[in-house]
Parts: sequence; C-alpha cells; structure tokens
Amino acid sequence: MALRVARGLFRLWLVLSVLWIGWEGYTTWQNFPDESDVPYVDGQKAARRALWALGGTATTTQVAQRGYVRKIVRSERLNSDDYWYVRRALAEIAVPIGRAGGRGRPIIWRLKLSKK
Repeated sequence: MALRVARGLFRLWLVLSVLWIGWEGYTTWQNFPDESDVPYVDGQKAARRALWALGGTATTTQVAQRGYVRKIVRSERLNSDDYWYVRRALAEIAVPIGRAGGRGRPIIWRLKLSKK
C-alpha cells in the first residue's frame, strides 16, 4: 500500500514539475523580445569610441582589443563570438573600406558620416 502511495505521489510530482517548467518556458518565450527589437547600443558605443580613439579607421581586431579590455587584462583569448559581436556592431556604425594585409586579412572600418 505504501509503495502505491509513494509511486502515485512521485507521478504527481513528475507531472506537476513538467507542467511548471513548461509554463515558465512559455511565459519567458512570450516576453522575450524579437531580435530586431534589441538595440545593441553598448557594443556600438564601444566600437564608436574605439574607432574614434584609433583615428577614425581601424581593423576589426583593433576595435575588439579595445572593446574587450577586461578579457585581455585577465589574459583570456578573444573567441570567435567576440569578433562576431564586434563585426555586427561595426556593420551598423561604420563602413568597410578595405582589407589589411597580413594574417587573416582583417577588414578595415571607417566611421559613417553622421546624418545631421
């Protein structure tokens, strides 16, 4: 008898936990913003500052090194996602003007002219 009660309680717990996790996922998914609505302002600000500090033109690597200073100070390598985020921010605020020579041939970027 006790085993049946325990098994029934376990099944009840299992069903309720699945329902609870499903509901949490559903409500989170409903409140999650679309990718087009998310402003990448922080990355764009960092990229704009880096380009300005480097004289208006810079490679993707130079901007990434200035944007991820904390990672570099902690002696961590920048991974491909970091460079992808930098390229994505630069695509919004800068114009690619060519490719540099050397290993990997990074893209050279120049700030877009402001529309005033």
